[in-house]
Amino acid sequence: MLRNKTISFCCLLAGLLFLVSCVNESTRQQPVRKGCTDCHAEMAVKFQSGNLHAPVKDNACYSCHRPHGMVGGVFMKEEIPQLCFRCHGQLAGKGGAVASVVHSPFAKGKCGSCHDSHNSIQPDLLTQSLKEVCFSCHARKEFEKKNVHAPLEQGCTTCHNPHAAGQEKLLKTAAVELCLSCHQNKNSKFIAAHYEFGVNSGCVNCHNPHSSDRDGLLRAVAHQPADKGECRKCHSQQPGETISAPAENNSLCLSCHQQEAGAATLLHEPVAEGKCVDCHAVHASEYQGLLRSSPTTVCLKCHQREPADDRITTHSPYGSGDCLTCHFGHGEKAAAGLRAQDGALCFTCHDQNKLGGGSHGHEPATQGKCLTCHVPHRSPEKGLLAKKEVQLCLTCHGAISSEFEKLSLHQPFAAGECSRCHDSHQGKGPGKLLRNLAVGELCLTCHQSLLERQNNEHSHSPFKKGECLSCHGAHASEFPLLMRNRTGEICLTCHDSLQQQLTVAKFAHEPMARMNCNACHVAHGSELKNDLVKAQPLLCLDCHQEVGANWASGVAHQPARQDCGLCHAPHLSESKALLTVAADKLCFTCHKGDSPRYKKVHGGVTPSGKSCVTCHDPHGAPKKGLLYPVSHKPFSQGQCRDCHPGRDN
Repeated sequence: MLRNKTISFCCLLAGLLFLVSCVNESTRQQPVRKGCTDCHAEMAVKFQSGNLHAPVKDNACYSCHRPHGMVGGVFMKEEIPQLCFRCHGQLAGKGGAVASVVHSPFAKGKCGSCHDSHNSIQPDLLTQSLKEVCFSCHARKEFEKKNVHAPLEQGCTTCHNPHAAGQEKLLKTAAVELCLSCHQNKNSKFIAAHYEFGVNSGCVNCHNPHSSDRDGLLRAVAHQPADKGECRKCHSQQPGETISAPAENNSLCLSCHQQEAGAATLLHEPVAEGKCVDCHAVHASEYQGLLRSSPTTVCLKCHQREPADDRITTHSPYGSGDCLTCHFGHGEKAAAGLRAQDGALCFTCHDQNKLGGGSHGHEPATQGKCLTCHVPHRSPEKGLLAKKEVQLCLTCHGAISSEFEKLSLHQPFAAGECSRCHDSHQGKGPGKLLRNLAVGELCLTCHQSLLERQNNEHSHSPFKKGECLSCHGAHASEFPLLMRNRTGEICLTCHDSLQQQLTVAKFAHEPMARMNCNACHVAHGSELKNDLVKAQPLLCLDCHQEVGANWASGVAHQPARQDCGLCHAPHLSESKALLTVAADKLCFTCHKGDSPRYKKVHGGVTPSGKSCVTCHDPHGAPKKGLLYPVSHKPFSQGQCRDCHPGRDN
């Protein structure tokens, strides 16, 4: 009995535990995943106005985005446009075999160029109104002329598919079908407007499908017979019949336009082959000369143009596609169908008076041989040069090439920038084609730091006169700073009196002997007399420091402190130490050797001028009297007669 009760109790306990475990499992709290708007609440507000993209409306951000967690950023599930094609699969094929013409942004997968990915106040999630979206790429002025085609007011998609189409220009159907869907060509008014001829094709040959300044949306330039309704000049049909194209050959065209090619000896290939309509529209056009499209487009059908490159200089007409600025379309007596030969053609745009027509022109420019130096379309060099500037100049001025091997090169010359100093078309004066008539002015355009010195009172004469080439070479030199010779040799060409003295003088100042004039003088001039580097005596003290050894704490000899030139010659002398006069006379120019005071201070002795510097320092000493600091004891005690019995007077 007890055993049965125990078994029953255990079964009951097990059942209760099972029930408890089931309750816990069912009531256990599951983790909640945050949505995008839990963190990006501002996005929820921003993207809830206007027309909503379906995933945004359904709050299904993960349809397009990957969650990013702690790493900030916008991570798409797939690249655009493949991401867009997940939902808009019906468009995917239109970029391939189904459509022959694909809208450029769509072909490049740039859906965001036209559509907003979240919401928009515009239909189809357009970023702007339909018209403005189109005008962001297509020039507005072509669609807003005086008379605007009614469907254009309704929107471009009235006639065009926005993504891709099987017709050119993204038209929804063939052009003529599209036109006739609105314009009834059997209508009497329609027929009367077309001079009683039936028309069932070629509408855009005469009419601009978007806008025009002419009535009836006629194109800007019309073939004269078409404009006057003289259709039978080219077409054989009678009024009331449906008009059709005549046979394509140039005999019909030349029946009126014989002069176009008659005088030319060099015919444009389409003209020679009678293919007038390769370039020209037969009824009307938006371009002068009834060209089928812009001159650029027409010409580039045959003549390939290199892709644009910012590093390349492009002739303006070539860059803008104005081929007919320089070339005739049909043919001419000049090569390449040019409107004129070489310079005569160039000078129709470029002012000849400034480019070789003056009295000091560069020979190629004067003779109008522009293509000697320039190429007509594009060049990797500035100014459309045919070669690098220096290479071009050396083809004629080859004699200068040896100067590149010299020690010192003028920076523009070394860089091959001849035009920094020379005008390549005409100069300001005779010879050299210099950009400035005065050489000095030309040099100072770069060497502006010297400009202030030119007006100094003591400017070096050649520098003041702008005669830079008196001392410097223009291109190169075997000497530093483009000097024409050693510094001293150059100086002596003008200061020739020193040249003569140098050959006979007994003593020369060391810089003078070494021809190093720049040691003391500023070549271009200074604020000091004689163009000195520094004022006296500071200049001399740079080399002769010992001269001023006692000036700070002792006594300076006044002439030495004032100007070394009072006693010394700066360049050459007949006396030792470059004295201006013989040593026995120099001191007596200031000190009276025959005065009683002179004899008194010398202890009753009258020394000769030769002995002054045996006792006195001529520049300065520790004490007054300028005696040397170390002296013979009898001398310091004034007992000169112990050694020099001498004379009494």
